Amino acid sequence: MSQPTKKENCESSSNHPPNETNNKKWNINYMTHLEANIDDATPELLAHTLNVMLENGAVDAWIHPIVMKKGRSAHTLHCLCHEKNNNGDDDDDSSSCSTMTNKLLELLFRHTTTLGIRIQRNVQRAALHRSFKEVQLPFLDNERKGVVNVKLGILGNNDDENSNIIQGEVVSVKAEFDHCKVISEQSMVPLKRVQEMAERIVHEEIFPLSL
Repeated sequence: MSQPTKKENCESSSNHPPNETNNKKWNINYMTHLEANIDDATPELLAHTLNVMLENGAVDAWIHPIVMKKGRSAHTLHCLCHEKNNNGDDDDDSSSCSTMTNKLLELLFRHTTTLGIRIQRNVQRAALHRSFKEVQLPFLDNERKGVVNVKLGILGNNDDENSNIIQGEVVSVKAEFDHCKVISEQSMVPLKRVQEMAERIVHEEIFPLSL
């Protein structure tokens, strides 16, 4: 029996489906992780770059402090992105940079002082199934009219692989921050009270029952 070549082994291990649900309880996504060490940027510049990445397709972005050679204080800027090819579809070709990766690489080079960016492909991320519930709060504001979306994180138990309906146990309830912020500012109600009330309404509706 012929043995697979080294090239075939590399292709088999690297070309994962970019979005694969291999566990009914949660989704497994294959993503690209970009990271750059920066030791000469102001906090304002780093914060701005983080927002630029998120506004231009990064699924997540974050900064953590590090100590570089010669004891210099610095930061590592990270971001995660889905792979997209030139047709806007998920790209399973790990041998070349995708459109989304190229876009974020260029933004990092343009908005920071880094001279190099590390690229890690096929980074696995487990994500809960997600759903939203809309709740009406008794607060007056001109923009949201007291309406807040609440995000549900669902641990799935759907036995029907062909079903598009999310079924399972709700393990996370989180009110949308931006919605609560608008209502808080315009109604002069403390932000934490708006958040707590929105989440409590959903808790009372769905617990101890599961979807």
